[in-house]
Amino acid sequence: MGGQGIEPFINLIEGGREGQNFQDMKDFFYYSMIRSKDENTTKTRKLDGTVPLDELPNLMRAMGFYPTEMEVQNMKDEVKK
Repeated sequence: MGGQGIEPFINLIEGGREGQNFQDMKDFFYYSMIRSKDENTTKTRKLDGTVPLDELPNLMRAMGFYPTEMEVQNMKDEVKK
């Protein structure tokens, strides 16, 4: 189940790239990007493909994982390395 780039990780998700889990995760990431760019506007937003680190707990919760504050801090520390 190898591959190049992110493909090995996508293959680990149930259903792969075409599965519902992947599509949900993609939607959550888009929503997080929009949320970080002031969601209460009708102006066109420029999304840069990144999600602010402060949105990490919200993304996890949207996917059904409820990390403790310590786990959230550990994830943030890991990303910052």
